[in-house]
Amino acid sequence: HGGGIQTWYWHMQPGVVVSPGTIVTSESVVGYEGSTGMSTGCHVHFAVNDNGVWQNPRNYLP
Repeated sequence: HGGGIQTWYWHMQPGVVVSPGTIVTSESVVGYEGSTGMSTGCHVHFAVNDNGVWQNPRNYLP
């Protein structure tokens, strides 16, 4: 993303569809939801970190 912003995606199926540094758009597939860890069903945990500070990810979604 640049500017110190990082996005995180947890509980995904094994295997990454994109590599770090790949340019993606809102239409890009970055992975597939899964049910890893102690989750009780398929979902994606999405998080945003801006220069070391966790943000409300809703502020970054269309």
